[in-house]
Amino acid sequence: RRKNVAQARQVAMYLLIYELELSPTQVGRFLGGRDHATVIHGAGKINGEINEDSQLRQDVLTIKEAIFT
Repeated sequence: RRKNVAQARQVAMYLLIYELELSPTQVGRFLGGRDHATVIHGAGKINGEINEDSQLRQDVLTIKEAIFT
């Protein structure tokens, strides 16, 4: 799997869980039938990385602003 595709999917998981407050099961179904544990891992990974990676943090903020405002 390509890293950029996987990371984009994980950002989507993060936003769906933390911004829209969907359950991991709902997010998994929405993103192609992924297991809830995969969704939890992906969203958690982004949640941790945005604290360490300023570019990722800015990218996520830009996406949030574009979608939620």
